[in-house]
Amino acid sequence: MLFEYKRYNYIMTILKEGSFSAAAKKLYISQSALSQFIKTIETEIGTDIFYRGKEGISLTYAGDLYLKLLETVRNEERSFENAIAASSGGGTIRLALSSVRAQRFLPKVLPALYEELPDLDLQLIHANNREELKELVIRGDADFAITSGNIGSDLVSLPIGLAGLAVVVSERHPAAAKYPEQHKFGNLDEFRNDRFILHFHFQGGRKRTDRIFNDLSFTPKQSIEVFDNYSIMELVENDLGVTVIDRGFAEVAGKRYRIRIFDLDVSSECRSWLIYRGNMTLSGSMKTFINICQIV
Repeated sequence: MLFEYKRYNYIMTILKEGSFSAAAKKLYISQSALSQFIKTIETEIGTDIFYRGKEGISLTYAGDLYLKLLETVRNEERSFENAIAASSGGGTIRLALSSVRAQRFLPKVLPALYEELPDLDLQLIHANNREELKELVIRGDADFAITSGNIGSDLVSLPIGLAGLAVVVSERHPAAAKYPEQHKFGNLDEFRNDRFILHFHFQGGRKRTDRIFNDLSFTPKQSIEVFDNYSIMELVENDLGVTVIDRGFAEVAGKRYRIRIFDLDVSSECRSWLIYRGNMTLSGSMKTFINICQIV
């Protein structure tokens, strides 16, 4: 194929790291080898592609055009590969998502996806936030991404996965014996003396929880912050606190942990969005993937 991933990867790494020395370490090559590689490109096109100034490294006008050319060739080749795979149940899908959405989304989607497409090569790409997910799709590093909020711009954004929040407690918590499983809490007064296990304040899940706390005029008496959902479940199962968390993930975790799940009957529903490039040629596998995401 025409696309040379090495060239694209080296240029992008230099831009991200901000220097040839840092990029060389990231790429596990010597700085001299990296400099020579870029010099070969510049000799081919007849001009410099990097500007080295006091404020660091940036692309020259020619360098920016060259990078866009590489991206165009890569996206066109990807569309060609999708078109070839359109008549089969195989092919490759590169899906970008955060660890939190992976925990909630994948257990629901993968069984249905592999039932329809047993030969599919699904490649998962991790990203930390919505902007990173958007850039992965725009650059063509990912075919699809699952994110919060409608991205807009020139990307296709499809709403998927409407989910609410749930209060999760240990099976040893008094509420587990006091209330039936189908009980819905309209507020959090029952847990005013409990310790809450929450995401860190900068994470999307925490921001959503804080909005609920604010709407209910509720302030946890004490809280512990952890990074991922499974750490939260470990602490809750051991009766070290309670949590308010995505209902979909709680249902998945309920098969693994000794916990009780109660619906939080407040306006807490939130959609995820499936995004992809509007000019991308969709293979048959990709169309099936989109349909499954909207149904599950």
